[in-house]
Amino acid sequence: METNLYELGRQFAAKESLNFPILADPEEVVVNQYHVLKQKNMYGKQVMSVNRESFLIDEKGVIVRHYGKVKPADHVQEILDDLA
Repeated sequence: METNLYELGRQFAAKESLNFPILADPEEVVVNQYHVLKQKNMYGKQVMSVNRESFLIDEKGVIVRHYGKVKPADHVQEILDDLA
């Protein structure tokens, strides 16, 4: 979920050859519903930023697992293991 400009998400999807859309949330509606917009300290300033978290959602729209503190290097395998 990208809160910045839609174009950034589109460029990322093209660069990574993704076969699904990157969602844009410039009004921060969804990030607030999922409670992933957090206050962080960045270069000595307090800023609001989207936390790197993932949700495994079943075909009925039910969250079956929440992954907090995601480590990108391990996360794909973690999700694949949960889907098996």
